[in-house]
Amino acid sequence: MEICKVRIKPKQKKMNKEFVPYEEALALKELGFKEQCFGWYCMNKKQLYPISPLGKNFDDTALAPLYQQAFRFLEEKSEFIVHSIGKCDDGLWASSYWNGSSDIETADRVSYEEAELACLRKLIEILNQNKEDE
Repeated sequence: MEICKVRIKPKQKKMNKEFVPYEEALALKELGFKEQCFGWYCMNKKQLYPISPLGKNFDDTALAPLYQQAFRFLEEKSEFIVHSIGKCDDGLWASSYWNGSSDIETADRVSYEEAELACLRKLIEILNQNKEDE
């Protein structure tokens, strides 16, 4: 299906930061993410498009969930993972995770967007490890 030929540019580039990046969208697709989204990626162009095509996850596309959709999906998919993003005294942000079997891990203090992405990547990594262990 040639759905990537029609290019619709988002009018507001500021909204792009609300969507998970391309690589994480692919990882979520591999974990089974199939929920309706406001955006999608054409895999051969790695371009973010508004409004997912009919809520489907075609072979040559990856849905682009909002961060809160991705976190909710990962929370529902995991048996026991606790994660948080908190503001530090110096005004920077840190993300922490605990999967019930190891010590709490905390990422470096960074901007909120970097902490959010680090947390998302870590949750994907934990779920992929759990998937391999099965």
